[in-house]
Amino acid sequence: MTLPEIAYDLLETVRNANIVDDERVDMRMLYYWIHNQRSLWLKRKLDTILDIDDNLIQTIQSELVFEGNTARLYYTQSSGNLVIGRTYTIKDYEKGVTDFTIVGAANNRVDTEFIATANTPTWGRFGLLQYYEVVPTDNIVLCKTKFKIPPTLELNYGNAVLEVTSPDLMTKEFSFVPFNQFRFSGSGLFNTKSLFVAIRDGYWYVKYGKDNVSPNTIKNIVIRAIFQNPTEVPDYDIDTSNYPINRHILDFMKEMIIKSNLQIILSTPSDETNDDSGVIK
Repeated sequence: MTLPEIAYDLLETVRNANIVDDERVDMRMLYYWIHNQRSLWLKRKLDTILDIDDNLIQTIQSELVFEGNTARLYYTQSSGNLVIGRTYTIKDYEKGVTDFTIVGAANNRVDTEFIATANTPTWGRFGLLQYYEVVPTDNIVLCKTKFKIPPTLELNYGNAVLEVTSPDLMTKEFSFVPFNQFRFSGSGLFNTKSLFVAIRDGYWYVKYGKDNVSPNTIKNIVIRAIFQNPTEVPDYDIDTSNYPINRHILDFMKEMIIKSNLQIILSTPSDETNDDSGVIK
């Protein structure tokens, strides 16, 4: 079920399937109650039995941005496939053979910069392109997510994070640590080759040793977790995406929302006169 379907199901229950156009209960309030009850029920359940169902998990992928000292390494390319999304600069081209406009360039002039939108401007050799990669210069590499990650559900033992990886599942394991331990992580005898993850101000930070892991291999982070507000997760469509909750928990949530929230709102008289007297009439 989608979030609006759950909300309308609640209204139909208390209104006996008679919902009017000028409904007093705001849908945004219903959404808040649903998010809140979902967090309470899941915390109560997972604090007792750590059994996370796939229906509850959402996935976020973010590019990692280097923090600290960095440098640009420049490369040239004269043939082969381009990398979609990478920024290139035209240094030379074969007139009448190469057309960089079909891969994102505004024109074919030398020193034109463009972001590749396709793989191949022509077959075989196509002139000369230049691109660069930003790499850290410090021995300890520190980077963070490009955008803030929505808050995850908080449990007694920590955050409800199932897995932190990169798109390449064969990379080394990420270790999740509190931020107050983050600066010291990796200084032990047996964890110098580990990758560490911590949260601060909504951003997820990644730390590792450059001598142990090549910075070019860890460009993105994939987070699989239970989030407090599922609608804040990128790519979540409130009208089409299934709300991440199990059916048996949903029935308990509905009962609690009706008893604790909806009945109070609906039983409270509203001011029909609206004469600024402070008296409900």
